[in-house]
Amino acid sequence: MVYVQYANPAAYPPLQHSASILASAGWQVDLLGITQPRVAGLEFSVHSRISVRLLPPSTAGWRQKVHYLRFCLWTLSEIRRRGPVWVYASDTLSAPVAFVASFIPSVRLLYHEHDAPDEQNRSQFMRLLLSLRRRVLERARIVVVPNAERGRALCEAGTDVHRLFCVWNCPEHDEASTTPRPEAGDGFSIIYHGSIVPARLPESVVRALATLPNVRLRIRGYETAGHENYVDRLRDIARSLGIESRLDIKLLVPTRTALFEDVRASDLGLALMPSESVDINERNMSGASNKAFEYLAQGVPLLVSELPDWCEMFVRGGVARACRPEDPSSVATAITWFAEHKTEARVMGESGRQMILAKWNYEQQFEPVLRRMSAA
Repeated sequence: MVYVQYANPAAYPPLQHSASILASAGWQVDLLGITQPRVAGLEFSVHSRISVRLLPPSTAGWRQKVHYLRFCLWTLSEIRRRGPVWVYASDTLSAPVAFVASFIPSVRLLYHEHDAPDEQNRSQFMRLLLSLRRRVLERARIVVVPNAERGRALCEAGTDVHRLFCVWNCPEHDEASTTPRPEAGDGFSIIYHGSIVPARLPESVVRALATLPNVRLRIRGYETAGHENYVDRLRDIARSLGIESRLDIKLLVPTRTALFEDVRASDLGLALMPSESVDINERNMSGASNKAFEYLAQGVPLLVSELPDWCEMFVRGGVARACRPEDPSSVATAITWFAEHKTEARVMGESGRQMILAKWNYEQQFEPVLRRMSAA
């Protein structure tokens, strides 16, 4: 089994989970990717049947084009040399490799689309990638999407529904806490983890803290291209409001174990999305959001956006409350409810933890895919 992604696979929990499941089932799993400085602290879990090899990073410009070509040739060479039963491609930039590999007689292709590409990007290079992605979707034996809405979009574009599998981005069963979260103390802390961008962690959250005495915000994650100075922006806002000491920011949390320790020490998890967006990924993130399930795995309830799919899955499921994420007063009101109803909030979190143990875990989600792969 060879995974191919022009990124660091450790930054994608679903890749960690599926690789772990396959390795535990007896498969040899080799992950080929690239080193990315912004997520350099993230590490893949150790397993005797899992190997991770990453090309060093490249500078921008023509050198990056050469680096990408080198990556494609390297991964194709490894696929031919190893003669894998399956190639597991999982981003648009892996489409050229996946397409060529699909013609190798020993290869069966699985394409897992974490994020739908920007169809409006009209650069010549992107048009080529999108064309190859469409061919990959036609040739793949299995296509994996993170929720039903993304699946419907692919079906409308021509993907065979019989090859399509919806796999929510849940944690593994063993990542759920084995015991309920301890009784809350006197303070109150919120946690956010993931990519630190305005769409996921809006300024309104920091502004809401100014009206909430004794509430602290933990931020664990990494900055992304296009938002390199956003953490500084959040710090500047907090400083201007006199609440900088209540922000606890750590970039590049190295392990999921360390992350879960911080989550478990928190009282509320933020899983916010914009109320309106033209991005198909942001419009359809329930089930696709790792962080929501990861908070629940540690018995921590959720604050989500007032979006129909999020409310249906989490609010009506009794593990979350909702707010308007762009409105500091709406955010503050929602946080106040959790701070003033700690017993009820703890029950919500525990209900979520039990859901993770029962069915919202990656083993259950991935099982139909594993069964199809084993039968092929």
